[in-house]
Amino acid sequence: MGGSILDVFNGEAFKLRSMCEAINKIPPMFNYLGSEGIFTEQGSSSTTVAIEENQGKLSLIPNTQRGARGVSLLPDKRKVRAFVCAHKQVNDEILADQVLGVRRFGSEIEMETPAQKVAEKLEQAQQSMEITLEWMRLGAVKGQVLDADGTTVITDLFQEFGVKPRTKKWEIDKKDSSGNYIDGWIKKECNNLIRETSRILGGTPFTGFDILCGNDFFDAIENSKEFRNVYHNTPGFNWLTEKHVFRYFEYGGIRFVNYQAWIGDKDFIAPTEGYALPRGVDGLFTLIFGPADYIEAVNSVGIKYYAKQERMKMDKGIEIECQTNPLALCTRPDVLCKFTLA
Repeated sequence: MGGSILDVFNGEAFKLRSMCEAINKIPPMFNYLGSEGIFTEQGSSSTTVAIEENQGKLSLIPNTQRGARGVSLLPDKRKVRAFVCAHKQVNDEILADQVLGVRRFGSEIEMETPAQKVAEKLEQAQQSMEITLEWMRLGAVKGQVLDADGTTVITDLFQEFGVKPRTKKWEIDKKDSSGNYIDGWIKKECNNLIRETSRILGGTPFTGFDILCGNDFFDAIENSKEFRNVYHNTPGFNWLTEKHVFRYFEYGGIRFVNYQAWIGDKDFIAPTEGYALPRGVDGLFTLIFGPADYIEAVNSVGIKYYAKQERMKMDKGIEIECQTNPLALCTRPDVLCKFTLA
């Protein structure tokens, strides 16, 4: 009795390692936070990750006599918190009928169609997982990582670190009590945001600042009187970066990004909202990947995506399973700030 037509899937191209390499090479989509270097990514050999918080503070040192004992700095207050990696899994299948007739005696390309079928399934699964990872990254920027339903809380970073969320309302084209337009109000608010955040970070340097803007929030600032005065009346000044996938402009030391990501008719950021984050702070935003729940992955460092296949019962086809085990964190949620249009 001849072998099953599904024996073609026993080749090296369909082993765990090869499939994981294949799915990790597929380019992502809706990936501003993942592509801009804001989040560092690393693997963990465990699905539980301990994060140590060091609240040591910088202090001004007074003059002391030479040869005498100097002042003692405040002792560091350290806390260790445990976080558990989420488990995101996608299951699919390739039925025997879909690869029937592929094998031909003496053919050197008999793997082509099965490999294409697997590649299609991997790409579909990877795109779903990638948009899920971006959703989790954005959750870390918002301070609450939510599940796919948009309501179930996976990790409340404000609660975990014991800090209160910062919120600001911006009234575009703000006027004083006499009804007169206040010129430069937006830039002043940008300066205040940067100074406040720098103080919260205790002097830790950062390389830039983003506000991820919903559509209405972005449009309101772009079309404000202040912006028209500063930029729109400056001939030849190309201030809006149109070529980037995410349109943005820079003003007052802040990059305003028209953040785009959605599922169906649901935007990841509500139209009238914006979320601020400092860039370039070491270890501030991180995405940690735990190992898969496979025997082969035991005691190994987790990778971004896993993919595996095995025969279905009675040789009806092949089951494909893809998974990722992410933990999205902001280790200093007190620096985050939410904006809304007044």
